[in-house]
Amino acid sequence: MKKYMFLVSTLFLLVSVYGLASTKPDYRQLYENLLKQYNNLKSENANLKKQISSLQSQVKLLNQKLANMPKEYEYDLVKDDITISEKLPFLSYKGRRYVHFESIITTFLNITKKDYVFDDKSKQVKIMSSFKKKEGTWLTDLSASPIGMYTSFGFNDENITVNYQKFFKNIWWKHWTNGAKFSLSYKIDGKFKKFSCWLVIADCSTSGSKGVVRIFGDDRLIGEYKIELNKKPVYAEVTVENVNTLTLQFERITANDMGDTCICVGDPLLLP
Repeated sequence: MKKYMFLVSTLFLLVSVYGLASTKPDYRQLYENLLKQYNNLKSENANLKKQISSLQSQVKLLNQKLANMPKEYEYDLVKDDITISEKLPFLSYKGRRYVHFESIITTFLNITKKDYVFDDKSKQVKIMSSFKKKEGTWLTDLSASPIGMYTSFGFNDENITVNYQKFFKNIWWKHWTNGAKFSLSYKIDGKFKKFSCWLVIADCSTSGSKGVVRIFGDDRLIGEYKIELNKKPVYAEVTVENVNTLTLQFERITANDMGDTCICVGDPLLLP
């Protein structure tokens, strides 16, 4: 009986030891697996760092390119505290400013989109005189009879500007006295129906210059226009049907000093 109990106890012990031995973890294998996972994660982390570095370099390069790209702005054009043109667009690139082509036309020539055309066939930009001339006659092409006071007067002067604009055709008169008047009369013999022009005071005038231009048809007043230095040109259009003599009268109203006031008639056109 004692031998039997000893045998059972021995078997139980062996089974217990074997069971414990069979459930014991393989620490070496676990270590190798963990090491393999660690190396994989380390490799992935290194690759991600390279990608991040590459992306940062690309972002830096793109920012540099963006900083060097042309930027568009809109500024008002102001002369002597008077706005000549509003919201003039231009491009700024590498320290230089580039103005849009159409802005040059509309601002510095002071015309509207109706006053010029792009002729793709002839590769020309035709402005006012290039196509309006076909429909009428420039008043400056006709002979004039002058009457009154003047320091000087003339026609088609390329040096006269109005808000930095040059008219293609012009009639100008200068005088330094307030209330001074001057007239030019043209024989048109009833050949035309309308007369149009721009009335302005030129940039070369003394400060505060103001004036008036009157248009007469056969000694009858058909138009009167007040003008002022640094103001936008005034557009005038009158009917001259059956008019034989067309007269332009200039008058200096006032100025801040005794310098000359230069009144200018821009693009004076007779339409049949």
